[in-house]
Amino acid sequence: MFAAPLLASLGASAAAAGGLGTALSVASAVVGGVSAVSTANYNAMVADRNAVLSEQNASAAMQQAGLDAKQQDLSAAQDIGQMIAAAGASGLGAGLGSYALRRRSAESLAASDRQNIIAGGQNQAQELLQQSADFKTAAAQERSAAKMAVVSTALGVGTSLVSGADRVARRKVMSLQGAA
Repeated sequence: MFAAPLLASLGASAAAAGGLGTALSVASAVVGGVSAVSTANYNAMVADRNAVLSEQNASAAMQQAGLDAKQQDLSAAQDIGQMIAAAGASGLGAGLGSYALRRRSAESLAASDRQNIIAGGQNQAQELLQQSADFKTAAAQERSAAKMAVVSTALGVGTSLVSGADRVARRKVMSLQGAA
């Protein structure tokens, strides 16, 4: 007679402990899931911002290349102007002989420099636009990870509840068998 109430009391304590364990397991799954979602969403936001910055930097690179090309054109025009002035001061025509060759060479080099400056700016812009695309891909992956974290959390909570209910049911059956 004395053993039956004791076993029933132990069974109730075990059931309560099982319920507490289940609650802690569920809480742990929820906290972990919320943390994973929050981290993934933050990483997506950072990647989105980096994509925008890369696009802005690409635009700035093209603008800077244009300014550098204009500066090169002005410098070349100044050099060619000095060459023409020197030819005129010497009494020779700038369109004759070695002066004409030097002028055409200077004009050709100036055009080549301009093309190289523009091509360099375009290459830099292209790299930055690729970087932007990579950031956008990373942001999409992070948003996907956040969604998967929600699914994983739901499954973890469900697993904890089923497992806890199973433990409580087993303990209840054992306490009933012990009481009988």
